[in-house]
Amino acid sequence: MKLFENLVAYNNYMGGPPPLDKDFDVSELEVFQRHWEKGEMPLIRHDFYSIRLVEELKTDLNPGHHTTRPEVPFLLFKSPFQVLSWQTQPGFKKGWHLTFTDAFLQERPQISNIIQEFPFLHLEKAIPFTVSAYDRDALVKVFHKMQEAYQSDSSDRFALIASYLHIMLFRIKGLYAKAASADPTLGMMVRESDDALYDDFINLIDSPEHRTHQSVTDFARELDVTPGYLNAVTSRVTGEDVRAQIHDRIITQAKDLLLNSSLGLEELARKLEFRQLTDFNAFFEKYVGLSPLQFQQKSR
Repeated sequence: MKLFENLVAYNNYMGGPPPLDKDFDVSELEVFQRHWEKGEMPLIRHDFYSIRLVEELKTDLNPGHHTTRPEVPFLLFKSPFQVLSWQTQPGFKKGWHLTFTDAFLQERPQISNIIQEFPFLHLEKAIPFTVSAYDRDALVKVFHKMQEAYQSDSSDRFALIASYLHIMLFRIKGLYAKAASADPTLGMMVRESDDALYDDFINLIDSPEHRTHQSVTDFARELDVTPGYLNAVTSRVTGEDVRAQIHDRIITQAKDLLLNSSLGLEELARKLEFRQLTDFNAFFEKYVGLSPLQFQQKSR
């Protein structure tokens, strides 16, 4: 299955025009439709976030929701590592389409640190939700501003775009909360998606192949999600981030070995993949409040 990490590679594969930037693109939906929504699209994966505002719709969609003809205007999202496929139905769509990669976020701390708070950008399925005409008009103004900045030759155009995106995300967050309270399906989908990913993460930690000092990035890569998203999901499910979960597992394993094995402390530290015994001692005491030897003597 094809995996696309930037918009240039994706556009080239689709046979469309190259974007002005490899990590960001914004266009009116009519333009997007002319270039992309032609015929049947085979299964692909991508590393993109996408926000689509549909103002008019005269065709059917299959967005993974309970209706093929959502009430307009509505918002629709795609998140990194979703598996996508579609078969286009002829018909008219009016609105806006915005796409940006995770690399775009990582270069802009003002939005990369908050993006994980937005569950609508992390669903396994693209679920539309309806917005009011007033909110549609407000969002259209922001889309226009982003497009103007994107097509300009200003040296700080992406700083402006990041600011507009910041505003848009917070506005959508409020709209999403309102829609979720009116439609329990949205909240249920977020919880189910979080629980499934967290279960997969725990299965990885508990697997025999798991290395004690695997990083958050290592786990995220194996789970086909971004590190920030994995942290956000773990925090939503347990109240702790991924690193805390990893450390909990190391401490549990260390306690078991201290109490139920005949390994000396240096051998035990090596088994847990610490470089030196002093590193293991410091790590254990930080989380337990006792040195490994003190814990062993006290417990026995």
